[in-house]
Amino acid sequence: MGLVKELKQEISFWETRQQEACPLCGGTGFRLLERNGQIRARKCRCISLGRIKTLHLKSGISPIYWKESLKRIQPKSLQEICLVDFLKDFLYQQDLQALHLWIVFSERSQRRILCAFANDLIQMHGYSCLWINCPSLGKSAASVKLEKKGPGTNPRGLEDFVFIENYQPGLLRSKHKQWLEATLWERIRSDKSILLVGPRPSGLDRELFSDRELMAAVLKSFKMIEPTKSPASCQSSRWLF
Repeated sequence: MGLVKELKQEISFWETRQQEACPLCGGTGFRLLERNGQIRARKCRCISLGRIKTLHLKSGISPIYWKESLKRIQPKSLQEICLVDFLKDFLYQQDLQALHLWIVFSERSQRRILCAFANDLIQMHGYSCLWINCPSLGKSAASVKLEKKGPGTNPRGLEDFVFIENYQPGLLRSKHKQWLEATLWERIRSDKSILLVGPRPSGLDRELFSDRELMAAVLKSFKMIEPTKSPASCQSSRWLF
């Protein structure tokens, strides 16, 4: 009986280890990828259950979206189909390139699409994400978080993908705006992904940022996608103001 009990404990141990291991590398920490007919080992961005939980907790994404995925999204219009297809095409690349996008949306369903995209980045690829809601930056909890991760630190070392929601000129306090602009500058210079999401900024005849050089860099390097426009415009539109 003792031997049977020990065998069950051993099987249970390895079953638990298998469940916790990353499905991409099996817990080895490395993945074998083929490129140009050659097999190369690459360090894995592990997606074990524990790491996914950690990435979720640090992401700023609301827990109600943690189980969302673009696979389960049912677009309600041709414009939303365009947006979902664009994001899916990006997700299924072998090597994800840096994204500099301003995605204009006004409907809750479109926010759900973008949260599902961020969640897929975490669960499918093991990328770290940070979701920043600008209207919330003035609240005490958000202020503390920025004091710890923002001013005095190098924004270049932050998460793989940063989502900045509902940015509007004149909305943020001075210290938060400085932190946000420094983050944008460093991520543009180091070619790291930034997605500005939410309604089109009001007062488009004014400066978007206090730093004119930053504004020029954003206008030059960011592509605007507007799901409320026609599918053709969604694919090709750039800054039109």
